[in-house]
Amino acid sequence: MKEQMIPSEAVVAVLDKNAGDQRSFLLKMVHIVAVGLSLLVIWLAQPGSSLFSWHPTLMALGFSFLMIEAILMFSPQSSLIASAPRATKVKLHWILQTSAVVTAVGGFAAIYYNKNIHNKLHFQSWHGCLGLCTVILICLQSLQGVGVLYSKLPLASMMKPKQLKQLHAMCGSLVYLVACITLCLGFYSNWFVKNTNIYVQGGSVMSAICLGSIVIGQVYTEYGLKRRPGT
Repeated sequence: MKEQMIPSEAVVAVLDKNAGDQRSFLLKMVHIVAVGLSLLVIWLAQPGSSLFSWHPTLMALGFSFLMIEAILMFSPQSSLIASAPRATKVKLHWILQTSAVVTAVGGFAAIYYNKNIHNKLHFQSWHGCLGLCTVILICLQSLQGVGVLYSKLPLASMMKPKQLKQLHAMCGSLVYLVACITLCLGFYSNWFVKNTNIYVQGGSVMSAICLGSIVIGQVYTEYGLKRRPGT
């Protein structure tokens, strides 16, 4: 009995689907990385044990969890609610993003007042200086997000809604990249080095790099690959 041959196009389609499913599964693992990194820092900080403890706790919660989840909300591969209506994703995005801004500002306030109490100078390290820039940038980025949400506002109305969304996504990815660099510098701080070992330190740095790379890749896939031929 002659075996039935499967058309090559069908084989390619099946292989492409399997590859896509595997890629989607790997990309969804970023949520595990985000949760794991946040829990690690919170466990080391023991929030409430001191005023300083709220700095790493709130910063990890804001940047390693809330902000990355807000950004991944729109990813076709990484989003946990990929099939949800866009309106739902937008609502959850600004809720998570607002929460991230609040926690980031709280984390910044904690370390600022802690240094004041102990009569220490501010912004004496790359981590401190870049941390200040990160908090400022995330606040500005959130204001830009308000313009995207309410495109009829005076300044926002100067651009088309589509252009506003693209600008917001591109600027947001760059801001998150700066945040990840700040996190990496924090993993080389005296506090983190004292409470961990080289393996935990290296794993934490790699986790932050992973989160930043996923965000950059998402924005590039969404906008960078949609250029018209010849541009």
